[in-house]
Amino acid sequence: MRGKYLWLLILASVLLVALACAKAAPTATPTKAPVAAPSPTARPAPTVTPTPARTGKYGGTLSYAFSSPEVPHLDPLLFTPSMVHTVVGNSYSELLRLDRMTLGKNDITITPELAERWDISSDGLTITFRLNRGVKFHNLPPVNGRELTSADVKYSLERAAFNPVSLFQTTYSAVERFEAPDPYTFVIRLKRFDPDLLYLLGAHHAWIFPKEVVDQYGDLKTALVGSGPFVFERWDKDSGVFFKKNPDYFEKGLPYVNFYEHLIIRDASARITAFRTGKLCCIESVTATEREELKRTNPDVQVEKILRNLGNPAIFMRYGYPLFNDIRVRRAISLGVDFDATVRVFADGEGQPRGPVSCQNGPQWCLSQEELRSKRFYQRYDPEEAKRLLKEAGVPAGTKLEFVTAGDRPRRMMAHMDLFTEQMKAIGLDLDRKSLDYAAMRRKQDAGDYTAMLWGADGQATALAHLTQNYMTGGSKNGMQLSDPKLDEWIKRISSTVDEAKRAQEMLEIQRYILENVLWKVDLIDEYYNAMWHPWVKGWLMDAPLVNTNNGFAQAWIDR
Repeated sequence: MRGKYLWLLILASVLLVALACAKAAPTATPTKAPVAAPSPTARPAPTVTPTPARTGKYGGTLSYAFSSPEVPHLDPLLFTPSMVHTVVGNSYSELLRLDRMTLGKNDITITPELAERWDISSDGLTITFRLNRGVKFHNLPPVNGRELTSADVKYSLERAAFNPVSLFQTTYSAVERFEAPDPYTFVIRLKRFDPDLLYLLGAHHAWIFPKEVVDQYGDLKTALVGSGPFVFERWDKDSGVFFKKNPDYFEKGLPYVNFYEHLIIRDASARITAFRTGKLCCIESVTATEREELKRTNPDVQVEKILRNLGNPAIFMRYGYPLFNDIRVRRAISLGVDFDATVRVFADGEGQPRGPVSCQNGPQWCLSQEELRSKRFYQRYDPEEAKRLLKEAGVPAGTKLEFVTAGDRPRRMMAHMDLFTEQMKAIGLDLDRKSLDYAAMRRKQDAGDYTAMLWGADGQATALAHLTQNYMTGGSKNGMQLSDPKLDEWIKRISSTVDEAKRAQEMLEIQRYILENVLWKVDLIDEYYNAMWHPWVKGWLMDAPLVNTNNGFAQAWIDR
């Protein structure tokens, strides 16, 4: 029990620091929470600091284009890839916000957004939120600027957690129910401890929206009414999504700019040119080659480079497909991959091989490079052993294997597909490539309507979510359709393990089990992710990994 109380104390400390920093200026560096509480029963005294004045300049327009230009619709619960969430996050708000604390690191602090504060019960199974009063939805029909209440929070999170249309139901598997006892109190009752829950309440599926919009339109695919910093103006599928400043935003003094434009620029080179000429304020998913070329032509641009797992390549083998039922075939495919070559081709040499859990959240959660390459596992490049295993499994050389991929991805992905095709041919598998647009590929993945796939939905915001969402039965990104009862129970057990050190060790053991059995998926690499912005853009900070909220534009301003 001591570990559980310690966890609660740490969360209490995070809360107290968050409350002190919630209204800080955009350029202020949040104070980190203490790593331990003084005793199982002690509670640190709150720190009170004056609210500093806003320091940015007002006016102007910020324009941005994401690396994946496709925006199929605007309903964040019906689409897991980031292109929808980075758009709608400009208009919606959440109970909590995840702020990255420093450049170049994935340090995250949980701060209040719609929640003014929250309390956690002694058993860790009840979280009570007190909401800010006077928060208004945008002055758009059908709500026309009415006040946001706990009933809206309850409805929104119930749609995410329990409605069959939601692709994020497993994210809330620990939740028993939501309650709204009065307009400014919201309660979450848990079936079991969930160490990720507070973090996930600030991620890209916990947006709060009015029920009236869903009642009127049936979903959120074309309507966008929230309480966030920017008000939705229009969506042009060929040019972009356009927003204006919310004059009634509850965070006084924000946003700084009058307009925000999320432009659609499908061609990668045209997107780079738009940034180079100043049409775009910021750009992400820049390759190392593109980064160096931009620095050569625009030496004053600002650069951030950080290890992230964001749409990185993975091999998905559909669970239950007869060929893959033989573990020797799955192991052979993994042994046929040259991981170092993948880093060179896919990530311009800036990355590293990875296992089932990305190293973006810290080395304690992921297997070391030395262990990944050991003979115990199958992530070492050994085409001769791969051929032997296939022969032993009775798979003749030249066997055709259908592989679905997205043909509308950037050039580096196409180059990687060519490399992967050559690697499989070298071990005796002749890939029959089916090239689709990303949306069609994702529909096939969700339906299990494919044999094998490269680049399916994969990335996660937290270390634990890499297991719960990617490998548990029904997980939102379990693209293999894997259902392993032993693995399900194991992941559930560690999900409710309070002691973080013990949970980390158990997660390493689960990864070893996945790698030894090549459980219908081969995770390939983490890459170093580049973001760039012009020196006249101030206060902007790239999102936390896989949070996809894009709320940084509310705190950015133009200084020129």
